[in-house]
Amino acid sequence: MAAAEHEGNCEVGAGFETCPAPKLWRHKKRGTVYEILSDKASLQCSAASDFEEMFEGHDWTVYRNIKTGAIWVRPTEEFMDGRFEHVDRS
Repeated sequence: MAAAEHEGNCEVGAGFETCPAPKLWRHKKRGTVYEILSDKASLQCSAASDFEEMFEGHDWTVYRNIKTGAIWVRPTEEFMDGRFEHVDRS
């Protein structure tokens, strides 16, 4: 892996898991701010026969709306596709 560039306290290109907690991100379209609870979560289900093929083995991001407390889960790759931006706490 190439050396990561630094943007504030976060390493660009190394994954946002290197940002200091709490990790705040804004949805660019809605403007909603979320706190990342985990960017390395796993999903598991033994009830659906095709679940493993579809969902297991991928990293998932668990994030919480800082105003409502609603918790969401999204594939980490999708979370980092450009629809969210890091929020500088300063």
